[in-house]
Amino acid sequence: MVLKPKQIQWQKKTNELAIVWPNASRQLFPLPYLRENCPCALCKEHRPTENPLKLLDERSVLATQAKKIEPVGNYALRIYWGDGHESGIYPFELLKSWNPLCKV
Repeated sequence: MVLKPKQIQWQKKTNELAIVWPNASRQLFPLPYLRENCPCALCKEHRPTENPLKLLDERSVLATQAKKIEPVGNYALRIYWGDGHESGIYPFELLKSWNPLCKV
């Protein structure tokens, strides 16, 4: 059975993605967190190992701004970033497992 959120809300003003899961738990993801942890092969390859949170440089503000967020089938989201990056697909199973500090 595929894990599918009950609700997904892109909060543009606060630059966050809110997800409500079938069990009514809710996670709030800052979009910079999602960009820094992009699961695509290119980002994984270029993510620094000495400081894994330091993928983006300070001048790349567009990289953390989403232009569009859309579902990929029943199982994931694709985020189109302001810097043109769009190859990251975020499976719902992965999002659910990420960062317990994002749970609200």
